[in-house]
Amino acid sequence: MSSEIDFQIIVISPPKNLAKEQDTLCKLFEAGLNTFHLRKPTFTSQEMKAYLDLVPRKYHPRIVIHSRYELAETYILKGIHLTEQKRKTVIKTDTFSVISTSFHQLDDYRLNQKDYEYVFISPVFNSISKSNYSSNFKLEELNLFLNEYKHNTTIALGGICIDNILNIKSANFDGAAMIGCIWHSDDPVVAFLELMKKIRE
Repeated sequence: MSSEIDFQIIVISPPKNLAKEQDTLCKLFEAGLNTFHLRKPTFTSQEMKAYLDLVPRKYHPRIVIHSRYELAETYILKGIHLTEQKRKTVIKTDTFSVISTSFHQLDDYRLNQKDYEYVFISPVFNSISKSNYSSNFKLEELNLFLNEYKHNTTIALGGICIDNILNIKSANFDGAAMIGCIWHSDDPVVAFLELMKKIRE
């Protein structure tokens, strides 16, 4: 993603491996993706390592991992993402570059004053990739909340697609993270490029 675009697009992996997923990921990087979140909740360390080994090392500094944090010590990754549970136990160190975390309640976001490179608020809309994962937020309320309380770069997650991404951009978010919009499309790379084109409008 080129530097003149202030609004970030982050892609999160599907929870289970797709056919030729790493090939598609490399094409997304080639198309301009700056940040990829590798989230595979059931993967062992060996499975995560095998996944990373199929991605050229030049792209590793664009990858954030959601689990198996010990791999951040052996691979040159962008950093690690903390879930709400992990946020209570994992401490930022020189080897563990903690760059992001997730919030599902606005009060938790407001009260947590730690310095992250960015944070997710989710689900902003009803999820595309997770059934029965519905939003409890109204975009107008989120906009007012962020105008008053935003203290980190804040990324919207959940149910975001090409039809509503400009609403996210205008609601005081700094970017959007997507799973279903990318991986459920016929061509993830085309979907990504269409999103990039949309936010330039």
